Amino acid sequence: MKKYEDETNLRCQLMVDQSRSMKFGSPGGMTKSDYAATLAATLALFLMKQGDAVGVTTFADGMTEHVPARNRPGHLRRLMLELEKPVREGGTALDVSMAQLAELLRKKGMVCLFSDLLAPVEKLGQQLAWLGAMGQDVVVFHLMDRAEIDFTFQDAAVFRDVETGAERFVNPDEARRDYLARLQAHCQAVRQSCERAGMEYQWCPTDTPLELALF
Repeated sequence: MKKYEDETNLRCQLMVDQSRSMKFGSPGGMTKSDYAATLAATLALFLMKQGDAVGVTTFADGMTEHVPARNRPGHLRRLMLELEKPVREGGTALDVSMAQLAELLRKKGMVCLFSDLLAPVEKLGQQLAWLGAMGQDVVVFHLMDRAEIDFTFQDAAVFRDVETGAERFVNPDEARRDYLARLQAHCQAVRQSCERAGMEYQWCPTDTPLELALF
């Protein structure tokens, strides 16, 4: 975010994932949803203090709330209240949500996406390119919990897909290598999609200090 510090009259829309998968968090740590909301709130406070206009859009299986970018008395509190709302029960439809947001953005500015990006990479790349063509600078904050990243689970158990509700018995020792390979391929594809679209990509494990994730 350093390159935006000296810009004036910036319009920034914070797009925050509130789908079911964002509920996940390791014991004693923040959930992905809490981490995303805290990141977004910190960025909103920073930008509004320097006179920029900030808005919040939340989404799950579609856009759920949209507060346009403004900078006026009482607006920051409205953004905070929006970010404090609980996670939705829907899955993730990132492409639909980004298309809905694009229809509402009439002026050039910046879009900051906070999500675990559990969505098809191909559709993500298409939407990023579309936003870029509209004159939006996009910063993607890719959030994941450390347990998801390292697959630290030890005991065989029934794992539930928090997006679909599907359940599957998994032996971590047998599944770890394949899972980590698939995760690495997915994360690499996400990063490459952002790079091709000329967008900034930030890898944000939820145990990363906020100041390192933002600045």
